[in-house]
Amino acid sequence: MNIPTKRYIILAALAAVAIPCAVAVRIYVGKVHKRTSEAYRAYQERTALEQKAAAEAQENELKLAKFQQAVADHPNDVRARWALAGELQSLRKIDEARTQLQEIVKLDPKSQDAAIAFGNVNLALNRFQEAEQTYRQATRRWPKNIEAWQGLAAALYKLRRFRDAGEAGRQALILNPQDRDSRLIVASSALEFGIENPNESATRDPLNIARSLYTLLAKEDPQNGQTQYQLGLAKFLLRDKKGSLENLQKAAELLPERANIAADYAQILISNGKRTEARAFLEQASRRMPKSAAIYFLLAESNQYESDPQAIKAAIEAGRKAVELSPNTATYWDLLGAEYLKALNIDQARICFEKSLLLNANRSYPYQQLAGIYTRMGDPKRASIAAKMATRMTANDETMRHLEALSDQYPGAVNLILIRADRYRDLKMYGPARDLYDQALQLDPHNAAAQHGIETIDKIRAVGTAAR
Repeated sequence: MNIPTKRYIILAALAAVAIPCAVAVRIYVGKVHKRTSEAYRAYQERTALEQKAAAEAQENELKLAKFQQAVADHPNDVRARWALAGELQSLRKIDEARTQLQEIVKLDPKSQDAAIAFGNVNLALNRFQEAEQTYRQATRRWPKNIEAWQGLAAALYKLRRFRDAGEAGRQALILNPQDRDSRLIVASSALEFGIENPNESATRDPLNIARSLYTLLAKEDPQNGQTQYQLGLAKFLLRDKKGSLENLQKAAELLPERANIAADYAQILISNGKRTEARAFLEQASRRMPKSAAIYFLLAESNQYESDPQAIKAAIEAGRKAVELSPNTATYWDLLGAEYLKALNIDQARICFEKSLLLNANRSYPYQQLAGIYTRMGDPKRASIAAKMATRMTANDETMRHLEALSDQYPGAVNLILIRADRYRDLKMYGPARDLYDQALQLDPHNAAAQHGIETIDKIRAVGTAAR
């Protein structure tokens, strides 16, 4: 082969390589250019938005300064203060708006709008006690103002004074029986009162009110999952377990990401003996909501009636997940301890029940279990102590039931009311305790023990509200 021919072959080979390389380079450069262009356009859009936001902020500041100057020039001009308060609220400067509304109330004490607006802003700022005082004064001055009664009910509800909230809501409902907001707050207050109060005779009437109102609301808006849920709870608390399932199932379908609805629906399935159905539902729910301790607790509970090793193992796994997610819930430790006992893991069962007692030492069940555990461990001294505590807790429960029965029989006996109130307060059941102290004060307006009880509970709740 001669030299020129060889050179031609080499050049041809190089060209064969170079052409695809050139194409690849061109494609790559094109992609880089496209990405760069897109990034530049995004930068331009972002810059334009930032400039627009800065311009709007400057315009708002100028407008606000104008309103502030008007108030400074004419501090007694109510219109100027209303304008400033409105601008502050639109800029979400709620604390500063509150200051203006407070001044408006002083300057124009006859204004219903000012009083309601001041109450509303206190409510928005979680200043619930001040909101209650404002709305209560408004209801006294303008007893036909429905917003004042609704606001008072809302403030009392936030303070967890559900019985009082229901009474305020009923006044609003009297003014307009068709008002949906009034129906809703009366129903919600009655339901919450029924949930937190252990005295069945005291909760029967409020729960019937809740059921009636939620039934009306559900007819008006059958696709409202929250209404279906609350109607189901009201029925369940009135011991209509089967009737509650339809509403709770619909609520769970309408609001599939609400862990509390899923948990309550599953709990009532279990209480109706539909454990297999509950288990299947909970397994699906746990995949959607893997951080819900209640879902795992109920998975464990759905297995607790089974005695085969696989079910016990599944219950232990679910129970361990529940206490991992919510380590301060005593009942979760109780269930896990019971499953360890089934598995004959005595030491782990002991640990569970001891942790349960550290969280809540006012229940007989963990003491009863520990008495048996200590006996099996050959520790008769601790077994005897646990048995005595179990007996004492059971006696306390029986005494409480006896006191409730006596109070029903002698509703005017202030001493009986105060004993029950003190017991509820010791158990941190502050809602029922405060209601009883309030009942005692209505019967004996100068009762120092009842007044002290209310003040103590209000202080505890105020600290809790501030912490949130």
